[in-house]
Amino acid sequence: MNISPGLVPTVVPLSGLAQCREELRALKGLDESLWQPRQEAFSQVLSKASRYMVLRPRLSSDMQQVMDSIHQAQLARSCQEVHAALFRALLNRADKP
Repeated sequence: MNISPGLVPTVVPLSGLAQCREELRALKGLDESLWQPRQEAFSQVLSKASRYMVLRPRLSSDMQQVMDSIHQAQLARSCQEVHAALFRALLNRADKP
């Protein structure tokens, strides 16, 4: 999923998104069966964050803080799941003779 660079940075730093995307690409190269569900989940979280960013300017600062935190946590969770799956795939590959 392509997200406009100016659309989501308030919710998550672009460097974190870039790292997550790189790890997704690496996971795809190691094990597509692990990659597919994580790619779908990541895309869904980004889509929700993008829709929120359209609505965000109309919210009070208190609501923005709460919702920013929620979307940050969802993106962080998705990226952590990608990271963990990639690490497991790398360990499995290293264990094979």
